[in-house]
Amino acid sequence: DEGELEPAMPVATTPQPTPLSPPHTGAVTGVVELLSFLRDPGFAGRRFAEMGDVFETVLAGQPQVFVRGAGPVADLMGQTGSLEGWWPASVSELLGPCSLANRNGEAHLARRRAVGRLFSAQALKGYAPGIARICDKVCAGLAAAPQPVALAQWMRPFAFEVIAEEVLGLTPEGREGLYEEFEIWTRGLFSVPIAYPTSRLARAKGARRRLLHRIHGLLP
Repeated sequence: DEGELEPAMPVATTPQPTPLSPPHTGAVTGVVELLSFLRDPGFAGRRFAEMGDVFETVLAGQPQVFVRGAGPVADLMGQTGSLEGWWPASVSELLGPCSLANRNGEAHLARRRAVGRLFSAQALKGYAPGIARICDKVCAGLAAAPQPVALAQWMRPFAFEVIAEEVLGLTPEGREGLYEEFEIWTRGLFSVPIAYPTSRLARAKGARRRLLHRIHGLLP
């Protein structure tokens, strides 16, 4: 009849793929995982060998996904809308609200463009002679050491001198005492996020204030 409705025709639909979860270590609270992570240099390597280039675990109650390899990392970095920086509270506080690492989205991109000018090809060419001179000084110190030394303990002073002298243009006299404050600051980065008077975080916050005050006074 004219008034009857025709039965609805079946419509073919393409099933949507179900998002795949990475293999999980089975950790629940993550306390044992955290101890293993802090104590065992092969923590990630063994799990990658067992579970592949992407795996999930829990560290001290915080879900974590470990990723390695060009393909998985490129896939991750391509999902810009799903990425957001995260740091422990102590790190976030000591870096400050204007830090590149503490910004996301457009604010992050704008700050990265500003900071990027300091590391353009032209800028790096200008830094190169000074960096080479500082490298020569470090190499001479290592060669003169009476016994083998851990290279890592030379790298922070080296990096600090390069940034202070070549990027910020501070003189040796102007940066006197700054490295000691910088060391206090770095020791507080991954500390307990409670700033009681004698805590690492409180000392690091004090060092940060003094560093900013000194650098503001030294820069033109």
